[in-house]
Amino acid sequence: MKEPDTIKSKKKKLIFYTMMVLIIMVLPLIVGETLVRVLSPEGIVTPEITYNQSFEYIPSLFTRNIFPRKDRIVEWTDSITIHINKFGYRGKEFNLTKQEGTIRIFFLGGSFVFNANSTIGEDWPHLTGKYLIESGFSNVEIINAGIPGHASFDALGILYSEIHNFEPDYIVVGNAWNDIKYFRTLSNENTLLRTYKPISGKNPYMYYNSWLDKFLCNSQLYGRLRWRYYSHSLMGIGKDLLTTIGLEGEKPKGSYSSEYGKFGIKQYKLNLETIVDVSRNIGAVPVLLTQARLVSDMNDEQDKSKILYNFQLLNHEGIVRAFNECDQVVREIARDKGVNLIDLSKKLSGQSDLFTDHVHLTLKGSKVIAQYTSLELGKIFQNNYDKTSLEVAE
Repeated sequence: MKEPDTIKSKKKKLIFYTMMVLIIMVLPLIVGETLVRVLSPEGIVTPEITYNQSFEYIPSLFTRNIFPRKDRIVEWTDSITIHINKFGYRGKEFNLTKQEGTIRIFFLGGSFVFNANSTIGEDWPHLTGKYLIESGFSNVEIINAGIPGHASFDALGILYSEIHNFEPDYIVVGNAWNDIKYFRTLSNENTLLRTYKPISGKNPYMYYNSWLDKFLCNSQLYGRLRWRYYSHSLMGIGKDLLTTIGLEGEKPKGSYSSEYGKFGIKQYKLNLETIVDVSRNIGAVPVLLTQARLVSDMNDEQDKSKILYNFQLLNHEGIVRAFNECDQVVREIARDKGVNLIDLSKKLSGQSDLFTDHVHLTLKGSKVIAQYTSLELGKIFQNNYDKTSLEVAE
């Protein structure tokens, strides 16, 4: 029995209107997806791509975070590749047990030591090793244990909770910028114990939430909406996740000042003194660095435009004074405890061509600091060892 023409007509209209509704709904999505893919300056963005171009951090008991023990190559930029080895440190692989006759040197600090503006083998600690080898210390082994964002208390934590297992001969530590971030907040009430917040949680910019989230991220339109959602929602309920992005951490809120209390510099001194003691307790020779930086009382307006004051909430006068106090503390500890000192600040601070910003280095800066550090370490070696063995010179 044939359907009446009226029923056929209604079916055709229903199909037609359904298709029109679908086109109206889908067409903007298609157009939007196309525009995002074609016009976006960031190109294709997914959590997987972000992960491959970012550093992976995990929480730690004794530091705010660490790199996991996972061999990784990070394509940081088009021209910069960074190798994180199986022990979670920057640089090539090394053996847990040190080979006989090797002078093993650990460099501790934050992004200044990590030196993310340089590619594999060109970070200044490894360049220091290269120059030492060229000058005749062929048995030198360099391990860059700098981690972006780490302050001196992080260096202390990583030293006594792990690095002592690697049989270091020298511990070279240099940090001030990340410690100064706490100078305005530390007090009798806001102690380091109460103020210091380790990072926790998985970073949604680098990890999918589920199989469905991964599938939907094939759409760049969804991916950008997802990114915007987390950018807004995490600001209120999970800010610790955002601190895993970049090299500086979370920006505090408040007004700028040139003033800070005495507790920050007091804590900084205690941290470094304890690092010296722990280094000696594990049989290593401590070497203290003052931190070279762009920051100087001679900075012009162009220099000042490169300095990020908002991490410390200090104005230029305040940051200059804080750095100078840190330098003085390092020099006093070196004098009072008989510690080897490499005064990078006195030699190199304020030289605009060496820095991309407040403390991070240009390629020239990495080479200059490595050359100076290698010369100074060479002098220290000559006072303690001959060039072919680890026997302490009498």
